[in-house]
Amino acid sequence: MLYHSNFKSDMSQMRDIRRGAMAAVFGLFFLSGFSALVLPVVWMRELSLLFGATAQAAVATLAAFFLGLAAGSAYWGRRSRRIARPLRSYALLELGVMAAGLGYFLLAPAFAAQYGMLYSHLAEPATGLLQAITLLLALVLLSPAAFFMGGTLPVLSAWLVRHPAALGRLVPLLYGVNTAGAAIGALSAAFLLPPLLGHGGSYLLALALASGIALTAWWLGGRGSAQGHCAPSWTRPSTRWSGASSVFRAADPERMLPDLTADSAAVGTVV
Repeated sequence: MLYHSNFKSDMSQMRDIRRGAMAAVFGLFFLSGFSALVLPVVWMRELSLLFGATAQAAVATLAAFFLGLAAGSAYWGRRSRRIARPLRSYALLELGVMAAGLGYFLLAPAFAAQYGMLYSHLAEPATGLLQAITLLLALVLLSPAAFFMGGTLPVLSAWLVRHPAALGRLVPLLYGVNTAGAAIGALSAAFLLPPLLGHGGSYLLALALASGIALTAWWLGGRGSAQGHCAPSWTRPSTRWSGASSVFRAADPERMLPDLTADSAAVGTVV
């Protein structure tokens, strides 16, 4: 009886620790959504200065971001079921977002110089080619960070879902928490943070948040109750293909709203 009582007590304690770790992970994923949408809003503003405040430039930014998300989600979704420590893999993904975000600042000035030369030669005789180059530059600048962002939901889902019955309950909740953080991050990046920190300071805040999330997730991943397992194939989330439809839904408002305002970053945030 004493052994049985101690076993039940230990199991109850493990469940409490598991719930605490789950609450922490949900909090981290909310902050991850916040920082992940601060970055593209700042990107959209910076690229509008580079490419011009046009619908084509705004759509190129959105397309590069969503294509990176889709590629990352497909890639990491296939591998998530074989990851032994999903929380530590998630931490590495957040570090990848931070590193790619820093890389943007290193590459953007060089790209700006090259784009000015291309624009002077191609703006009139080859507008279509210039738009293709615009999309290619946006892909090179934005897709690496978005690729790592796209892996966060599949990897965290592999840690969170331990039984098929929980798939329909926990993964949508995780996705919803992340989306709520993203909405608040996008609004903050467009309307609240720039007056307080400037656009550069807002960008650095997002990168600092990604670093803090990575360190916390790495620490949580080292705790026994928070360690993952090799997840079965049913944990691969189907949400990775939702990004494609989002691009097309966002494209038409982006084409119409720049006629009302020249601030394409604010337009992208509202969309």
